Amino acid sequence: MEGELDLLALIEDEILLALPIAPRHEQCEAPRGGNGANEESPFAALASLRGSHRAD
Repeated sequence: MEGELDLLALIEDEILLALPIAPRHEQCEAPRGGNGANEESPFAALASLRGSHRAD
C-alpha cells in the first residue's frame, strides 16, 4: 500500500478544516465585554501610549 492515498481520511480532514472554530448564527451580534458594552481594545490604548513617549 506504499504511495496509496486514503481518500476517506483526506475527505474527513478537509471537512474538519472547513468548519469554523467558533460557529455563530448569522443574525447574532459580535460578543461584547462583561458589562454589555463594546469595550476599547487594550491594544488601542497601548498604541496611543506608544505615540506620546517617543524620544526626539
